[in-house]
Amino acid sequence: MFWRSIYRYFYGVNKGVVIFEVPLTGLMEDEVIKIVSSRAVDYYFEPVNAVIEPGQGLIPELYGYQLDIEATVQKVMEALPGERVEPVIREWRPLVTRDHYPEKPIYRGNPLKKQVGLQINVAWGEEYLNAMMEVLKRNNAGATFFLVGKWMEKNERLSKDIWLNGFELESHGYRDDVVYTELSPEEMVEDILKMKKIISAITGKEVKYFAPHKGEFDDITLEIVSRQGLRTIMWSLDTVDWQKPGVETMVNKIKEKVQAGDIILMHPTPDTCSFLEKVLPFLKEKELQPVGVAELLNPNILIR
Repeated sequence: MFWRSIYRYFYGVNKGVVIFEVPLTGLMEDEVIKIVSSRAVDYYFEPVNAVIEPGQGLIPELYGYQLDIEATVQKVMEALPGERVEPVIREWRPLVTRDHYPEKPIYRGNPLKKQVGLQINVAWGEEYLNAMMEVLKRNNAGATFFLVGKWMEKNERLSKDIWLNGFELESHGYRDDVVYTELSPEEMVEDILKMKKIISAITGKEVKYFAPHKGEFDDITLEIVSRQGLRTIMWSLDTVDWQKPGVETMVNKIKEKVQAGDIILMHPTPDTCSFLEKVLPFLKEKELQPVGVAELLNPNILIR
C-alpha cells in the first residue's frame, strides 16, 4: 500500500487537479481514460448538412463536435497542482455547406438551434429606433438592422449608435425607391459596393448579408448578390407592422407560428416597440433565444 501511494504520487495526476468537477488526485492514466471516456457522450454532436427546402431557400449547416479523449487525458496528466482542466473539444464539419449554394436565399436558420433571428429593415421610422433598442437590450435580445444607404447618410449618428449598442448592421440596399429586379446588373453591383463602403466605414467589418427591398428578387439578382460576396436574406415570419395590424395581432401571429430557426421581420414603427415588449418574454418562455441573423446562421455551435 505504501509503495502504491508513492507510485501514484510521482506518476499519477497532481494534487487538486479537477475535470468535469471530478477530483483526480493520484489517479493513473488508465483511470483517467475511463473517467474522460464516460463523458464523451455529453460532448458529441454530429454535423448537419446544408439543405435546400423545396420551393424555398437554403437551410444552413451546423458544425458538429466531439470530445478528444486522448488529448484531454494528456492535458490531465500534464496539469499543474490545483488546475481545473477544460476538455479538448474538436470541431467536426459537414460535407455540404452553404458555400455549395452561394446564390440561394435564406428564409430561416437551422431549427436545431434554439434561436430566433430578429430582422429589422430600416428606411424610415428613425424616431422609434432608440426605444426599440432599449427594449431589446433590456431583454438581452440580439437583432440585425438591415439599413438603407440613403437613410444612413441622413442618420449617420443613429446608424453608429445601433452598432455601438451591440447590434448587427447589414445591407438593405442603397436606395429604397427601386427594387433590384428593376436594375441592370451594373446598377446592382454599384448599389452593393456603395452599401458595403458605407456600412464598413462604421463597423470596420465586411458586409455579409443583403435583404432585398420589398423582398423582391429574381435569379439574376441572387447571382449578382452572391458574386459580390453577400447572401440574400428573407424571412419566415412577417409582422407586417408597417400595415398597422395592431400589437395583439402581431403578437398572436408569433405565438401561434414561431419555431426554432425562424427569422422574424419587422420595421421601426410605434407598435413594434410594444410588440417587442410582449413577444420577447414569450420567446424566453419557449426557450428560444432572440439573436441577430448572423448569430442565427452561425454554424459553429462548439461548446466551450
